[in-house]
Amino acid sequence: MKLSEEVCWGMLRHNYRVRMEKKIKHTERVLRSCMKIAEKMGEKTTVDLDEDLLAQAAILHDIAKFNGEETHHTEGEKVLAKEYERMTGRSLDKGTREKLAAVIAAHKGDFDPPKKVKFEAAILRMADKLDKYARGKSSADESYERSMKKIKKYFEDSEDYQTFAKICKKRREKLKEKCKKND
Repeated sequence: MKLSEEVCWGMLRHNYRVRMEKKIKHTERVLRSCMKIAEKMGEKTTVDLDEDLLAQAAILHDIAKFNGEETHHTEGEKVLAKEYERMTGRSLDKGTREKLAAVIAAHKGDFDPPKKVKFEAAILRMADKLDKYARGKSSADESYERSMKKIKKYFEDSEDYQTFAKICKKRREKLKEKCKKND
């Protein structure tokens, strides 16, 4: 049996559409978690968060996802620069590009962001991990714990880190409960 070109294109478009819809919903949930964690951090600490940077990074954190599943977090800067220029006809300024790329890079893999974006990076990383609870993933606990350990090492168990950890724990519990109710 030979597949027609029309059927092949239809299959491809459907696959990308379904995948894209899932990716957009994931991004919306990550953005929502980021903003809720940032709000609580603002209430309970004196940490000076760049909420605009955090929101931008949350929306763009998987921008390079289709270029390589395993390394998408490290390819973000390249894709950001290319896509920004394609959309606007201008170059993305170096400072913005570097800060966004640093926060995005820290959402997966190693956790060693520049000090000036450390909390934005930590919030994005944990919001991304917390989304596994919203999706009912069995790997959620392991992923959450592994990421929290990496972040804790980086912050050397500071008071602000302790507050951050408590906020994330409460968010985790809330998402777990919500997931149970939806079952």
